[in-house]
Amino acid sequence: MGPFFSFALVAALTVNASGALPIAVHDRPVELKQKPVSVALKLGRQRARALAVARDPHRHLMLYIEGISVEGNVAVWEVRVGGVVAGTLSTYGAEEQQGKFSAAVPVGAEALGAVQKGAKSLLVTFVPAASAPGTIRFRRLRLIEE
Repeated sequence: MGPFFSFALVAALTVNASGALPIAVHDRPVELKQKPVSVALKLGRQRARALAVARDPHRHLMLYIEGISVEGNVAVWEVRVGGVVAGTLSTYGAEEQQGKFSAAVPVGAEALGAVQKGAKSLLVTFVPAASAPGTIRFRRLRLIEE
């Protein structure tokens, strides 16, 4: 297997269904219990692209939460991007998917305030909307242009 083939394979595996490359990826497991949890998505060279997408009404940023599994009774969680509530994470149906469940949350321009001021990463915080004893786990978090 040559170096070009290896690169092509890796590139193909990181492209989403719409063909867009991710802007930022957190590729480590995250566990949500009863307290807020924050994840920093490092934007690096993609910072300018994220800002351009957010400013363009014809382009959209989406946060994909992938590989979701649940254990026990879990609540709905708020998803805050840059301190702004972007949406909710509801895991209805995740138990039957056995770790293959995914969710998406739209990210508006208002959530990129810190990035506009020079921040090199985007802070995503998951906050429980209600108390529940269960656990939500996910394997990957991606910021994508759609």
